[in-house]
Amino acid sequence: MIQILKLQMINEIIEDINEPEYEEFIKKRCEYYLKDEQFNTELKPRYNKGYISNSLFDNKLDRCIANVYNNGCVRQCSNKIKCEKLCGKHKNIKSKYGYLIFGDINNDYRDNIRYDEEKCGAITFKKGILSQCNKEKCENNLCSHHHKYNQKNNCLKYGSIL
Repeated sequence: MIQILKLQMINEIIEDINEPEYEEFIKKRCEYYLKDEQFNTELKPRYNKGYISNSLFDNKLDRCIANVYNNGCVRQCSNKIKCEKLCGKHKNIKSKYGYLIFGDINNDYRDNIRYDEEKCGAITFKKGILSQCNKEKCENNLCSHHHKYNQKNNCLKYGSIL
């Protein structure tokens, strides 16, 4: 079980960094630093279940208008409105950065991404910023990395700019 967790962590790090020429180096460094790491495998009930179905919030008008990334898609935040049609968390994010990372229900977050038709059409999320992948496209308007990811998962992690 612990070995599976370590492999999953390493694979996610490699995928997030997305630099194929450094994959072996990253894998070796991660294995080195994780070799003596112990994980708490005791299962405890979670109070915040992570993914929440939109159907629980249908027809509720007092929800925050910010979009959030949840289980492979962008959807409306499920928290109650505190002020300015936003929950406390999204109000703080907007105050700090001046914008909402995934936009709000009235504005598509992809509208703020500059589009270059020569580059891959996948959206990436690095250091809190959404942008178009900067690699050259090869198949179906995607670079080889995002094409493989799309084939494996039948979707792109943060969607397509098209």
